[in-house]
Amino acid sequence: MRISKWLAFYRAFRWITVIILIQAVALLVIAWKVSPTYDEWMYVPSGIYHWVHQDFSPYRVNPPLPRLIASLPLYLSGVDVPFAGMMSSGNRIEIQIADRWVEQYGPQTLSQIFVARLTTIAFAITGTLVIAALAREIFGDSASLISSMLWAFSPTILTHGSLATPDIPSTVLLVASILTFVRWFDGPTWASAAHFGGVLGLLLLSKSTWILLFLLFPIMLFALQYRDRTRWLKKSSTLIAVLCFSLLILNAGYRFDGTGTALKEHEFVSKALSGCDRGGWGNRFANSFVGELPLPLPSQFILGVDQQKFEFETGFPCYFGGEWHEHGFPLYYIYCFAWKEPIAVLLLCALCLRWVPFIEPNRLYRFAVISIPPLAIFTLASFQTGIHQHYRYVIFALPFVYLPIGACWHAAKLSSRYAITCLIGAASVSSLVTVPRTHAYFNVLAGGGERNWSYLSNSNIDWGQDLKLISQHIRKHPEIEFNVLHITRWDLRFLGLDCNSGRQSLMVPSPRRSGQFVPYQPGVYLVGITEFIRKEYAFFRENECSEVLPGGIRVYLVTQEMLSTNGLHDQARNIPELSQRFTLSLALRRSYSGTSYVSSPPGGKGRLCGRREIASNEKRLLDQLDAI
Repeated sequence: MRISKWLAFYRAFRWITVIILIQAVALLVIAWKVSPTYDEWMYVPSGIYHWVHQDFSPYRVNPPLPRLIASLPLYLSGVDVPFAGMMSSGNRIEIQIADRWVEQYGPQTLSQIFVARLTTIAFAITGTLVIAALAREIFGDSASLISSMLWAFSPTILTHGSLATPDIPSTVLLVASILTFVRWFDGPTWASAAHFGGVLGLLLLSKSTWILLFLLFPIMLFALQYRDRTRWLKKSSTLIAVLCFSLLILNAGYRFDGTGTALKEHEFVSKALSGCDRGGWGNRFANSFVGELPLPLPSQFILGVDQQKFEFETGFPCYFGGEWHEHGFPLYYIYCFAWKEPIAVLLLCALCLRWVPFIEPNRLYRFAVISIPPLAIFTLASFQTGIHQHYRYVIFALPFVYLPIGACWHAAKLSSRYAITCLIGAASVSSLVTVPRTHAYFNVLAGGGERNWSYLSNSNIDWGQDLKLISQHIRKHPEIEFNVLHITRWDLRFLGLDCNSGRQSLMVPSPRRSGQFVPYQPGVYLVGITEFIRKEYAFFRENECSEVLPGGIRVYLVTQEMLSTNGLHDQARNIPELSQRFTLSLALRRSYSGTSYVSSPPGGKGRLCGRREIASNEKRLLDQLDAI
């Protein structure tokens, strides 16, 4: 019996090796072919900044571990992000750091981001092994093969596994922490406890949301051991030590910056913690007993949670079903799952409902218990309707969808096993054939083709990944002066593209339609999907494009007649003033959000401006707007 188990494991591992090889090739192709996405432009230089200046304030909305790992090869090769020029006094200073990085390195930033992506690829491949190991612990060898295959070839995992962002590293570390929890529970030694605590500490350094595991792991322990009170008490004391060890690792990752600082010493921006409206700075605990308590967490970790809460409170418009809405709805992520996962995976989920009752009850119960963390956070995220923009926020739930599918294969009859195997193959093929365009993957229910933009937006379809396609089209037609509307915020000439770009310079407020923008002048416009579906850019949706390039990029020939329809022929002389007013309005909005710029003198050092200077900047901007 023991020999047969080892043979089964060997066969499964042999196939997992093949899966990993195919996965690695697909991830490398995507990472090389796909342009940097919106967050990567800020994510990578923020990591370099951490190494150079030992400062974790940039991008503090997420803990620094994935950024440190991604940027380590660049830091060792001498890439630097100088603390000079424009900086910000607000919470999101990573935008200005990215500005300086792009200005300094230009097109070299593309290759630097590719190097950073290699670390995420390593995490994605590690995830294949970790999911296989967890499936084997819970359901057996056959489940490990199927679950790892679904993970490796998922279009969502292939997409984000090839980007230098924290979603895949934090997901892999979550699965690894649950795996080490299971192994510690089954064999409670100090070595297994140390492994568990170490992985949990790394998880906390990758995603602040998982601080809730300090509450969820005790619940899981009670659910697994409630019948034996003596063992539960013994393991509970060990679990407390494990949580303390993980907390130590979290603080060490931040170099103990601000650890033990009293709560009242922090300045918060969210209404929940500051007690102020409209993003005002404060601390509602400043004059209370609670404010005197020292916090066992790093300052930047706490301020990052505060920034997240501020964004939850502020909220963002949500796009689905071809329309913009003020906020999302609780089933938004299930809606995303229905469009973004292969139809074969949806059929597998439906088919598994038939065979779940035949899974061994003890195994099914253990799976239900280890699913408590992803289920709890998924539920919490579903009701945060103000930030329903990105399906990637719930990537952590996908492994726990794939695990029971593998178990159902083992429990099913022979005929059903054939059906499940065929569906798994179909899901893998439907994903792999879209490489390297997995970012805009939609299943056959969406209809495919040009209408995918009518379902979802942002990182779900266009996150700036098609910049190289735009570059190729521009080089094919050197005789044309292109105007590019793209999600990338920088002047594309910095990146080696010979074109006009940027919303501020290409689009001006429409004289006839409040809240709408129209092109500044006639010409040829390349419009990315994110810009195409912007609520204020109805001009492009109302006019027919000349051509649709791969990736959904639309080519528009904007004529003077089209602009005259929008009233620009009557106010052509006012176009520079309209553009200037829009630029000043944007600067004022940034000032309200806590962002202000200070340029250093030649040879001097950049500095963070104080709130008095921000108020002065706001007054100056308002005066300039009134003067136009």
